[in-house]
Amino acid sequence: MYRAFVGVTVRLTANFVTFSSLAQSILPCHQSCCDVLVFSNNPGIDFHERYRGKKMNEGFHSVCGLVSAGTVLYNNFPNKG
Repeated sequence: MYRAFVGVTVRLTANFVTFSSLAQSILPCHQSCCDVLVFSNNPGIDFHERYRGKKMNEGFHSVCGLVSAGTVLYNNFPNKG
């Protein structure tokens, strides 16, 4: 059985990568990237304004913050089983 999730197709059998092992390897990297983007747009740092000449869109900044927070919640959510 195949399910598509975030552009990645994963076969749900023991012979192939499961979503939990995929999530354990990709989510920390994704969270770190979002943290860096959020940090770099804070007042006083403003890497985007300094190097690109304009600030990063506040909507994108908010989405990155929410994705980072959601990743932390997912990693800390207790597993049953």
